[in-house]
Amino acid sequence: MLASTLKDRALLTLNDAVKVGTIDEVFLDAQLQQVVGFRLKRAGLFGTAETVPRTAIIAVGPDALTIASHDAVTTAAHLPWLADARTLTQALSMKVVTEGGELVGTIADLTLDDTARTVGGYLLSASLIARWRHQQPEIAAGPQVHVGTGDIIIVPNDLPEMTAQP
Repeated sequence: MLASTLKDRALLTLNDAVKVGTIDEVFLDAQLQQVVGFRLKRAGLFGTAETVPRTAIIAVGPDALTIASHDAVTTAAHLPWLADARTLTQALSMKVVTEGGELVGTIADLTLDDTARTVGGYLLSASLIARWRHQQPEIAAGPQVHVGTGDIIIVPNDLPEMTAQP
């Protein structure tokens, strides 16, 4: 699953079958290895920005994410660990550079496991034709990838690239 596909999915409560809002942003840990939460967008002109931790998500479906009840939804101020988190939007502009100083590319998206918990890899920007042919290069996530405090990710010189498959 691509992290970007989580945006605009509905968030539903199971206890009273209510749509709480839609996913507006995905929060990742500082090393871009785990999904830690989501920012919600509410309907209406003055919709409030609320958050839900990933631990509160019961299921991730193709159209919606579910939580037990509205009690899981809070503001970012009530989740102090979000101060160290990065947003998907921030990650999508990061440059990938080898230890030898060669620019490999820019992150275009993140691949996630089916439960949207763990980052499996970093899709790099590719031409439209390469994406159409499912030949978008991907760097596997893991301890060999070093994420800086700015917008740079360092990978080993000999890190093999994978080709993303549909």
